[in-house]
Amino acid sequence: DYARVIEVNGVRGVVAVRWKGPPDISYASQYLMARTGARFYASVNGKSISFRSSSIEVRRFAEALGGGGHPLAAGAGLKAPLLKYVLYKLGYRKPMLEWAVKVVEETVRKVGIVEYQKTKAQ
Repeated sequence: DYARVIEVNGVRGVVAVRWKGPPDISYASQYLMARTGARFYASVNGKSISFRSSSIEVRRFAEALGGGGHPLAAGAGLKAPLLKYVLYKLGYRKPMLEWAVKVVEETVRKVGIVEYQKTKAQ
């Protein structure tokens, strides 16, 4: 169980636990968003979280967690609880995924969904 589809404020997202090897995060995010109809993607590894989207300002989510980045690709340090991290390292992904889903849902609810608006300078 590497990924879970969530819905927050009427917007579908997908939360994933990173795995070793290919594909890289950019490919994985595009694939999972296309396959699930999600508008944003979050990936965790127990030490950090990365967000991707093609239409939502995910930098706001990262900033709420103490990070930053680009409007459509951002990240933050996010340390998992020790037990969940150890289980993840041993190959048990479900506890880490459930924790990550909770963090992402709470963050998106708190920050809200903001559509990306490309400006002329971009």
